[in-house]
Amino acid sequence: MKMPSTTHTSLPSNPQRPELSAEAMIAMGKALPIYQNPEADLSENTWLGIKKLAIPEQTKNNAERKKKWHEIEEKDLTPEQIREMRALELRAAISPDGVFASIEWDPQNLPRNVHFGQVIEGTGEFFSARIPKKNRSRNLVDDLIRNQKEVLESVKERRMAIDARIDATSFKRRASRRKEMKSTEKQAY
Repeated sequence: MKMPSTTHTSLPSNPQRPELSAEAMIAMGKALPIYQNPEADLSENTWLGIKKLAIPEQTKNNAERKKKWHEIEEKDLTPEQIREMRALELRAAISPDGVFASIEWDPQNLPRNVHFGQVIEGTGEFFSARIPKKNRSRNLVDDLIRNQKEVLESVKERRMAIDARIDATSFKRRASRRKEMKSTEKQAY
């Protein structure tokens, strides 16, 4: 069987790397001209030489962006942002049926490495999960209040009932104290 000629000359023998078969040499000869790079050392015609090829600049930039996405700058929060962060803590109080992940931060010392942005819907969500523009709100608190009017009314009713109980018990206490005071006054005379 006659071997097809390749542009590569004989390979220097290297005891650490196995010798390539003739078919592998032909495949390498066809593949290498596509990935020509003057900085890569392809003298040994191995796949390690192909791995040394330079990464395109766009791929490097994407890798740097992915690496730095979590390195958010530290900023002072505006009052609106502080209000939204506190609303995130109180989600369970607003909708008790929902299951929310716990947020563990001190309400007095809110995190400062935070990024606020707008969620952009995908094109496939036009009919399924899309919120019409007239129903969209500018911030989280307005959205929670708008969606939970019944819940807020029930919270108000519960609060009023608790206040009424407190007032009733405090009135009873006051009344019992007054009776005690009157009885002590009568005993004093």
